[in-house]
Amino acid sequence: MTSNNISALFANARPGDFVQMRRSHGGSHSAIVYNVTSSGVTFLEANTDNKNTVTLRTYSWADLCNKNVAMSVYTASNYKLK
Repeated sequence: MTSNNISALFANARPGDFVQMRRSHGGSHSAIVYNVTSSGVTFLEANTDNKNTVTLRTYSWADLCNKNVAMSVYTASNYKLK
């Protein structure tokens, strides 16, 4: 995982896309894409504080590389953004 291949993975991501991550500490995590910019991605995610809190959090490409060892982005092919 590098900043370049992570940013390429999210190049076509849209709000609402589902993301699965394998954390560097061995656990897994899921999130929903809220926004993607040239410097990183904002997720709507839950339980990062182990208190089931839902948060809106922005990660730089470097942050994602440091916190994860694998990622997948799933995009529906039949939805429209309003």
